[in-house]
Amino acid sequence: MLQGWQTVLGVDGTRLQNPHARLLYARIAGHLQHVLAWPPHLPGAPPHYAVHLETKTRFPGSLVAVRTKDHYAFVGVDAVIVCEKLDLKGEGVATRASDGCPEARVQAQNATGDFYRLCAEHKLDVVVCECRDANSKGRQERFVQQVCTPHSPHYHYGTAGVSEALDEDDISVLGARCELIAPETR
Repeated sequence: MLQGWQTVLGVDGTRLQNPHARLLYARIAGHLQHVLAWPPHLPGAPPHYAVHLETKTRFPGSLVAVRTKDHYAFVGVDAVIVCEKLDLKGEGVATRASDGCPEARVQAQNATGDFYRLCAEHKLDVVVCECRDANSKGRQERFVQQVCTPHSPHYHYGTAGVSEALDEDDISVLGARCELIAPETR
């Protein structure tokens, strides 16, 4: 996995042009051996970190976007990549605390276009996790809704007839890949 990230980010983050992405990279540089580049035992993980970790374990070569209120969040190494590729600044880039996990956010109303750019222009896969209304315990259920790829970059959730979680067969049909391939080789 480290080799795949270095293909996108450069060794030691040398390909990063966005100053915010470079700052986020500095926070994760010592943790790149972990699936999200942020070990679960470190403080500062966002509340939705468990969803990111579980999904990233299933789709290690894909970016993972998790819906949280009015935006989609990317954490750890995914935050660095999204910050760089979408040239995020200001409120789109955050850390949860002085020792917190890097997080990048894209607004829900812009997400379809942002996912398209990540897939079609930058040749990355994005696994999109949505949430259902709160259950009886007051917790929202999150689920993988769609895997957007360079071959199928359009995000369709919320459009006519597309509002339920996908099962494993649907996900494989959408072309999910579990290894990061350098953009130059796709």
